[in-house]
Amino acid sequence: MTYLYIAAQLRTRRHRLPSGRSAAGCWVAWARAGAGLLLILLARPVAAQAPVATIFTTATSPLPDNAVTALCYDARHARLWVGTDFGLTRLELANPAAPIWTIYHAATGGLPADAVRAIAVADSGGAAVWVGTFQGGLARLDVRAGTWQTWTAATSPLPFDHIRALAPEPDGGVWIGTAGGGLAHRTGAGIWQVFMPTNSALPTGNVAALVRDAVDSTVWIGTINGGLARWRRGALRNYTLLADNLPDNTVLALALDSLRRPVLGTAAAGLVRYRTDSTWAAYGPRTSANPAATVLALAADSAGRWWLGTAQHGLVGLEQGRWARFGFGSAAGLPDSTVRAVAVGAGGDLWLGLRSGGLARWRPGPLSGLAAPTTDDEPLALWPNPARVARPASVRWRAVGAATVWVYDQQGRVAWQTREAVASVRLPALAPGLYAVRVAVGARVYTRRLMVGE
Repeated sequence: MTYLYIAAQLRTRRHRLPSGRSAAGCWVAWARAGAGLLLILLARPVAAQAPVATIFTTATSPLPDNAVTALCYDARHARLWVGTDFGLTRLELANPAAPIWTIYHAATGGLPADAVRAIAVADSGGAAVWVGTFQGGLARLDVRAGTWQTWTAATSPLPFDHIRALAPEPDGGVWIGTAGGGLAHRTGAGIWQVFMPTNSALPTGNVAALVRDAVDSTVWIGTINGGLARWRRGALRNYTLLADNLPDNTVLALALDSLRRPVLGTAAAGLVRYRTDSTWAAYGPRTSANPAATVLALAADSAGRWWLGTAQHGLVGLEQGRWARFGFGSAAGLPDSTVRAVAVGAGGDLWLGLRSGGLARWRPGPLSGLAAPTTDDEPLALWPNPARVARPASVRWRAVGAATVWVYDQQGRVAWQTREAVASVRLPALAPGLYAVRVAVGARVYTRRLMVGE
């Protein structure tokens, strides 16, 4: 049995009664009105102060927990999957005014742990859904049959039970990003392959984001402190700050643009895009009108707009080079400044998973009258390169204004830093090795690699 959730005002008193269990292994709740009359729980969604957004919380809906960690929208079935810190939720949205809620808990069987961290629809038919959990491993739910399969590090080749990212394949396979056990691939035939820094070119065992290109099966892998990796035709290729001028080595979210190029949500550089000239463009507080340095989630809608779930800056929108922020007191009226998950639903609806404010549904209008982003295309000269210990390099830039210059070593530590009023500086003698030189002039940030020899 499931919850029926309709927008109708009831004149009955709501009661907390013992929960029951349905045949599908989900929690069901009841409300009692009058002597002996049982009704399926009915409730009315409570909108935020702004008239456009609707907020679902544990107090106003069957949502099992207000910490929403993952979202996945199944367009074919008009179905939204919601991961929380206390269970998995399925919303049937064929009738948006009366969504039907189904709640899954570990205590009711199937779901291996209540703390959900990743969700992915298994195929275009929506017949199954993959669920990654915190400390409970991997699960697969057959939606029609209501049956579960589970895999843990103790019972399968799964390398780690904390799963942060999933990327399904059409043949029933799935790529699995773990928070310490590296990257795993399970084929539709049940064959496992595990990638770690010890047995492959994967730069770190901490994988935070995955996206699969449906055209050529390329898998992009976002890591914590290891940069971006690409799996293509049986080989791994890494992109890092030092080797490839990647603006940030921690990639928290991944998506593909209309040209199938990776778009990154990073921990400190904001939104990062791969350009056609094989360079990276960073859009963060230093380089654009994007207020958020930390991007936790990414989604693009049918109008070509990008939506960013951020830490402390709410929801950020990007449309044709213009930015907008939606949070406290804004058009969205969000009750939480941290958006952990974003999914695009039917009719342009945005579904937002909030850190502690529940689930939000919002239909945005055009983004207009906003500041256009600056770019990081100004040249930066660094010579000689390679430099030597006895012959340090010099840096020169074209942008006018006071500049901060940083030199980072291979471990990402600041080896040297200065503040200059002129447009050039001579670096100090550096030990042999590979470095990254970063210059910030106002809103512009430039990064170059530097090699220092004996």
